[in-house]
Amino acid sequence: IGFPLYWALKSKNVDNKVLFPIVYSFNNPERSSLTIFPLFSYGHTTDSSKSHLAVTPLFWHVKNENEVSNVLFPVFWNHTEYLKNDTIRKNLLLPFYWSYKTKNVDNKILFPLVYSFRDTNRISLTAIPFFSYGHNADFSKSHLVVTPLFWHVKNENAVSNVLFPLFWNQTQYAINDTIRKNVLFPLYWATKSKNVDNKVLFPLVYSFKNKERSSFTFFPLFSYGHKTDSSMNYFAASPLFWHVKTKESVNNVLFPIFWNQKQFLKDDTIRKTVAFPLYWAVKSKEVDNKILFPLVYSLKNKERSSFTFFPLFSYGHKTDSSMNYFAASPLFWHVKTKESVNNVLFPVFWNQKQFLKDDTIRKTVAFPLYWATKSKDVDNKIIFPLVYSLKNKERSSFTFFPLFSYGHKTDSSKNYLAVTPLFWHVKTKESVSNVLFPLFWNQKQFLKDDTITKTVAFPLYWATRSKDKNNTVLFPFAYNFNNEKRHSLTVLPIFSYGKSKDSTKSHLVVTPLFWHLKSKEGITNYLFPLYWNHTEFLKDDTTHKTIAFPFYWASKTKEHDNKVVLPFVYSFKNKHYNSLTVFPLVSTGHSPNGDTSHLMITPLAGFFHKPEKSSAYFFPVFNYKKEKDETHFSAFLFAFRHTSRPNYSKTSFIWPICENLVDSTHHSFRIAPIVWSNKTDTSNMFSIQPFFYTYKSPSRKTFILNWILYKRDEKTGVSVANSVLWRAYYKKKYENGDHETRVMHLLYANIQEKGKTEKSILPIFHSVKDTVGNKSLSVCFGIYSHSKEYKAEIKDFYEEERILWFIRLRSNYKQLKAEGKGDFFRKKSKTV
Repeated sequence: IGFPLYWALKSKNVDNKVLFPIVYSFNNPERSSLTIFPLFSYGHTTDSSKSHLAVTPLFWHVKNENEVSNVLFPVFWNHTEYLKNDTIRKNLLLPFYWSYKTKNVDNKILFPLVYSFRDTNRISLTAIPFFSYGHNADFSKSHLVVTPLFWHVKNENAVSNVLFPLFWNQTQYAINDTIRKNVLFPLYWATKSKNVDNKVLFPLVYSFKNKERSSFTFFPLFSYGHKTDSSMNYFAASPLFWHVKTKESVNNVLFPIFWNQKQFLKDDTIRKTVAFPLYWAVKSKEVDNKILFPLVYSLKNKERSSFTFFPLFSYGHKTDSSMNYFAASPLFWHVKTKESVNNVLFPVFWNQKQFLKDDTIRKTVAFPLYWATKSKDVDNKIIFPLVYSLKNKERSSFTFFPLFSYGHKTDSSKNYLAVTPLFWHVKTKESVSNVLFPLFWNQKQFLKDDTITKTVAFPLYWATRSKDKNNTVLFPFAYNFNNEKRHSLTVLPIFSYGKSKDSTKSHLVVTPLFWHLKSKEGITNYLFPLYWNHTEFLKDDTTHKTIAFPFYWASKTKEHDNKVVLPFVYSFKNKHYNSLTVFPLVSTGHSPNGDTSHLMITPLAGFFHKPEKSSAYFFPVFNYKKEKDETHFSAFLFAFRHTSRPNYSKTSFIWPICENLVDSTHHSFRIAPIVWSNKTDTSNMFSIQPFFYTYKSPSRKTFILNWILYKRDEKTGVSVANSVLWRAYYKKKYENGDHETRVMHLLYANIQEKGKTEKSILPIFHSVKDTVGNKSLSVCFGIYSHSKEYKAEIKDFYEEERILWFIRLRSNYKQLKAEGKGDFFRKKSKTV
C-alpha cells in the first residue's frame, strides 16, 4: 500500500492492483476486470457467462445469462432478455426508431410519423398527422381517422361520425332509450330521445320540447312557451311587450313605459304599477303608497302615515299618536315622541326636553355663545369661550379661561387650584402635590402604615423617602439606592457595587475590565476581552458556557454538549443530532434514531439522508437526489439528467441540447437547435429548424417553410394570411370580406380593412380612402397629387391638388376662409 495512491494484492490465484483514483485491475479465479476511470472498463467471468465493456460515455456492452445490452450513447440502445417461454427484444435509435417485440406483442414507432401497436387485445396503426385506424379483438370497439376531415369512433355504448368541420353525428344507446344528436355546422343542431326533441336553426329558430315544458323562439322578434301542467306560460314580442303568468303572479311590461304586477298571496293581493318615470304605486290590504315623482310622496301602512311635498313640506305621524313630526325645510323642524320634544330653528337655536321616569332634562343652545344643560342633579352653563361653570351631585368647578381654575368634590375628598402656568396644587385623601413650574416638585402619598415623600430640585437633586426606602441621586455622578430588597452604590463611570438583602444576588463592576454578576439563576464572570464564563441554574438542569477568545467556545447542558476549537474542530451533540467536523476534510453526523445522517469527504463525495429526502454524489461521476415522490439523477454533470415524479418525467442527454418532458398537461421534446416539439390539450407545435414550423390550436393555425420562404397564418373565424419571401408577396383575407394583398409592400397593393381602402401600383399611382371622407391620390411619385383631409379644429375638409410635389394647382382654402375657417393654417404653423 502506498497510501492513498497505490493498493496491490497478489497471490497464486489473485492479482489485484489499484492506482487511486484512476486504474483498478482485479484478477481472481471467478472474474477478471480492468478499469481506467472514468474512460474505460472491461471485464468477464472465467466461464464467459457474464461480461461487460464500457468506453465512457459512448459505448456500453453488458452480458449475462438472461440478457444482453448494447448502448452507443446517445444514439443507439439494444436490449434482449431471454425468458423461459419468450424472448423480449427492445431497440432504440434516437430520436427516430423505437421497437418492442415479444411472442404476443409487436410495437414499432418511427418518430414522429408512424406508430404501430399490436397485441392480443388490440391492433392500431397511426401515420401522423394524416391517418389512424384500430380495433379490439372482437371488433366491439374501433376507430378510423383521416385527419382532419373524417373521424369514426365506435364502442358498445355509442357510434360517432364527424366530417370536419361541417357534420357531426352521434348515437348513444341507453337501457330504455336511444339518444341521437346531429350538427350541420353552423346552421342546424338537433337532439332527440324518448323525452326530448330539441331543434335549432341558427341563429333564427329555437325549438325546445321535453316532458316538463315546451317553447318556440324566432330570434329576435318572438318567443312563446309554457309548462306541460299549465302552471306557467309566457309570451314576448321583443323588445316592446312581455307577458309572464304563474300561479303566484301575473306580470305585463310595455317597455320602457309601463310595468304592472299582481302577486296572489294566501290572504291578500299585492298590486304594483309603474308609469315610468312619473308614477309609482303599491297597494295591498295594509299598504297604500303613491309617488308622483319627483314632488309628491304619500305613504300609508298600518303603523304610520306621511305626506311630503318635496322639497318644502313634510308631515307625518304614527297611528297610535306616539310620534309626530312637522318640517318646513330647511328652517324649522319639530319632532315629538313620548320620550322627548325637539325644536330647531336652524342654524341659531336648538331646544330639547327629555322626559325620564323621575327627572326632566333640558338642553338649550344659542349657537355659538351659550350652552346649558339642567336636570335634578346637573346644572352646567358655558359662555363660550371664557366661562365654564359645571355642577353635579359629585363635584363643582369654575374656570375663567385661560388664567384661573378652582374645583372640589362635594364630600371635600379632593380639591385643586391652578394659576396657569406657574402654580398647581392638588389635594386628595391619598396625596398632596405642589408644583412651582419648572423648578420644584413635591409630593406626599399617605399609605396605611407609611408616608412616601418625593422631592425634585430640577435637574440636580432627586430623592425618595419612606419607611423601607431611602434613595438619593446627585445627578449625574452619584446614585445610592437602599430599600428592603437591595443596597447599591454607583459612582459613574468607574465603579458599581450592589447586593440583595438575602445575599442571593450581587454584582461588582470595575469598568471596563472586570464584571461579576451573581443571582439564584446563575453566575457570570468577564475578564474583558479574553475570558467569558456563565453558569445558569435551571429547575432540572445547569448550563455552562465558556469562551477563551478567540479559539475555544463551549456550551453544555443536560440536552446538548457543543465544543469548538477554531478553526478546525466542531463537535455538536444534542437530542436531535450528533456531528463531528474536522475542517476542511471530513464531516459526519447522525440523529439518535438513525433516520437522519450525513457523511461528507471534501470535495469528492457526500451522502445525506432524511426520512423524506436523501441525496448522494460522487463528483463528477453521478449526483442523486430523492425527495418524497420526486427523484433527480445526473451522470457526468450534463451528459445525462433525469427528473421524475407522479405525472411528470424529464430526461436530458448532453443537457441542454436534447430534452424530453412529459406531464399531465403537455409533452415537449427538443434536439436543440434543430428539432422542437410541444403538445398540450389545446395546442400542438412542431418544428425542424430552419426548414419547417407548424402550430395548431382551436384559435390559430400557423405553418412556416424555410423561415422566410413561405408562411401561412390562420386565425379561426377571423382571417387567413399567406406570405412569400418574408412579405415580398403578402395576401390576407378576413371572414367579414375585408382583404389585403401586397407585392413588395407598395409595388402593388390592394387593401380593404375596417372601411379603409388602399391601392398602389408603383410608380404609376398610390391611392388611400377611408369612411370619414379622407382620401389621397399620388401619381408618378407625386408629380401629380390630390388630397382631401378632415380638420377637427374647423370640423370641415381641406382639399388641394399639387404638381411637382410643391406647386399647388388649386384648393378650397379661399372658400374655407370665407366661411371663417381659415385659421387652421396658422395653428399648424405655430405648432411647427
